[in-house]
Amino acid sequence: MFTAALLSTLALAVAPANATLSSVAGVPVSCVDDASWAASFPASLGGAMGIYDGTNRSIYLRRVECERLELMSSGARPSSIHYQYDFASSIFLFAHEIAHARGIDDEHLADCAAGQTFLTTASRLGVSRRYARLLTDYLVNARIPSHCYPA
Repeated sequence: MFTAALLSTLALAVAPANATLSSVAGVPVSCVDDASWAASFPASLGGAMGIYDGTNRSIYLRRVECERLELMSSGARPSSIHYQYDFASSIFLFAHEIAHARGIDDEHLADCAAGQTFLTTASRLGVSRRYARLLTDYLVNARIPSHCYPA
């Protein structure tokens, strides 16, 4: 959890995500640029692409993650393998942070929940089941047990 001083500093450095991300997550979602992330979060979180702040019940995502999710919400459906991997990873990360917001503290369990809810999260972002199913092929890189994959 974060101290009040850290959060007040961070509040000045982030932009709220569009309403879609917050409505999908059920908690506020803020997008943080890389410079603000490095200045606002402890070094131990320097490599993180997203976090859930349980004290303030908010999700913070790196700007690039928000941009990918917002592109998906606006109808982007990349066909390049590299972009599909990036977009699948962003949906997985978002689902992982949503799992934390719903009370799952354990990282492995949050990963499993993210895999299991991947299709639902994608759908709530406006992604068709067919395209979301295509993106699930990239979950193999998430290193989650097979029972955590969407059915």
